[in-house]
Amino acid sequence: MWRGRHIEWATLRRVLRVGLPAAAEQVVFVAGFLMFSVIGLQLGTVSYAAQNVIGTISSIAYFPAFGLGVATSALVGQSLGARRPDLAWRFGHQAALAGLLLSAVFGGLFVAIPGPLLGLFVADPAVVDASIPTLRLLGAVVPAMGPLNTYPGALRGAGDTRATFVIALVSLWLVRLPIAWGVGLQLQVGLFGLWIGGGTDFCFRALVSYLRFASGKWQHIQV
Repeated sequence: MWRGRHIEWATLRRVLRVGLPAAAEQVVFVAGFLMFSVIGLQLGTVSYAAQNVIGTISSIAYFPAFGLGVATSALVGQSLGARRPDLAWRFGHQAALAGLLLSAVFGGLFVAIPGPLLGLFVADPAVVDASIPTLRLLGAVVPAMGPLNTYPGALRGAGDTRATFVIALVSLWLVRLPIAWGVGLQLQVGLFGLWIGGGTDFCFRALVSYLRFASGKWQHIQV
């Protein structure tokens, strides 16, 4: 990008074309999760404490899937750089399958032994009791964490960051938050309703990310 003291504007434009949507996506995530916490805060002290514990436990399943997403991004980018879109396809789908299976293991634990898991993080019986149904709900949808991390990772590796930005924007702000607010607060379902919104977001984001990857449009992105 640099030639002496001069900026190569053409190169910088290419960087920004990929980087700005990726940055905007992270802003969408941070703001969306903040609003999710604000909604949870209105449910009361016990429910908010339960929400925080569930968020901590969900990260156990999230971070391995996130790592697979980072690896997928690198491998897809390398494959396209080597003019091997066939390899990029394989890396994308195989990583999603691996992520789904890995996340399903965690989901099974969340469903089967929610009480002991919660007991590792909180001692208050009221918080544990409030968390168990919601943790089981999370366990049912947490397998989606695999595809919702790996397919966007593949798209980012191909430079299709506008698509991942739009998917995040719609999924968080038009799916998760309205459902969480409507079901959790307005219908007074509480914490379980809040995470109906969260679970719907997981499944929606995984499905739409898969459809975008399956369309093959990312193969034609000019970076």
